[in-house]
Amino acid sequence: MSDADERFATNHRIAKTARQGRSLLIVFFLILHFSGASQALEIVDIRPTVVRGTFVSSDAATQLAATSNYDPVGMLSINGNTASGTLIRSDWVLTAAHVISNSAGHFDLASATFNVGGQPMVASYAEVHPNWNGDLGSGFDLALVKLAAPSASITPASFRDAPAQLTGQSITFLGYGQGGTGDSGTIPDSAGVKRAGTNMLDTDGSILGMSPYIYMSDFDSGSSSDNSLGTSTPTEFESVLAPGDSGGGVFMTVGGSTILVGVNSFVASFAGQANSTYGNIAGFVSIQPHIAWIDSIAHAPEPASIVLGLIAGFVIWRAIECKSASTRKSAGKGQTGG
Repeated sequence: MSDADERFATNHRIAKTARQGRSLLIVFFLILHFSGASQALEIVDIRPTVVRGTFVSSDAATQLAATSNYDPVGMLSINGNTASGTLIRSDWVLTAAHVISNSAGHFDLASATFNVGGQPMVASYAEVHPNWNGDLGSGFDLALVKLAAPSASITPASFRDAPAQLTGQSITFLGYGQGGTGDSGTIPDSAGVKRAGTNMLDTDGSILGMSPYIYMSDFDSGSSSDNSLGTSTPTEFESVLAPGDSGGGVFMTVGGSTILVGVNSFVASFAGQANSTYGNIAGFVSIQPHIAWIDSIAHAPEPASIVLGLIAGFVIWRAIECKSASTRKSAGKGQTGG
């Protein structure tokens, strides 16, 4: 090998080593940043009152919520507390597990009603996701509420055909309850109004040690100082979740159709102040990984229907048996008489 070739090979090895070093250094700082952020992340259970923190006017948020695409989102009232849910079948409502159960198997449906389209409907029972254990970061904060009677006036939300990749997508999310601003947070005693907001799904939960079934959006003001995730540019109706927005629907436009892709779950903060102000983070549970569970529950008949079905089946069986016995008896008489 010539001296020139040897110098070239040596310089190539040095450059390669330098590139590897820079790459390792970048990875190190990313791990350091997100491990520190994860430790400082304060997640707040957003029960019991719905709050919308937004820097857009309350009227604009209300008008957006009144769009017919979001008619299936209604107010879920349980034991005097307010939450939200979305009608996905004529008699089934999808909501967050923690609004009715703080731990698996403990339901709270006393005097529960679901008001959708101005029509209050009685809730009869609920099914909580079997993997829900009270951990808001688990990605299983889902429940289905069975209505005592179906809704005849509201078309249920479509929840299939969502994109496989949700990160970076624009969303609209809705809920009932208190309003507010990004500067000061929530406004007391302003609940009971259906509001909508928009945001970007900046990342999934795995980057912060949570479930990849969770997607997160931060509340941007336009200032880099308030930016926690993704770009600092706010969307048209930039908003964040706040206490009580639990169970509301997260929607996305796919091929010209409005699709329900998630459920409001929690609000969090890197600064230890999860109070629905700028820089706070909203956490949503993706529906797509749970469609099989939703179908297994929402397609199943309610317990009373099963009992009635068994009774009806027995009555029909007895009628067939009696008719068969009568036919055999008549045939026997005919043979004897011949």
